[in-house]
Amino acid sequence: MVCGEETDAHLFLQCSYSIWVLEQLLGPLGVHANFNQTWTSFLLDIDRLHDKVQKTIALLAIQIYTCHLWRERNTKAHDNGISRPSRLLQGIKMDLRARLASSTWIRPGSDY
Repeated sequence: MVCGEETDAHLFLQCSYSIWVLEQLLGPLGVHANFNQTWTSFLLDIDRLHDKVQKTIALLAIQIYTCHLWRERNTKAHDNGISRPSRLLQGIKMDLRARLASSTWIRPGSDY
């Protein structure tokens, strides 16, 4: 619904709006997915990451991304407005940093 098509694959993995946010969010973690894949194969690619901390951060980032993107979709559907992708990314990163700051397992000096 962000750009008109209402499938989960499109909303989360194929929409140019979503792709930009995901690339900016996951690129620093070394995740460069094929965005024409299914949600399941995307998560399996994340699961193949060797570094446990990197994998955990990526999965947490995807959870936060999903919540924020769904909220953005609802805003467009019900209020006819939408944020710029950079603003959505900023909100996701803020929530990710807050969650990581409350964790005891994260490495000091991480980009997130």
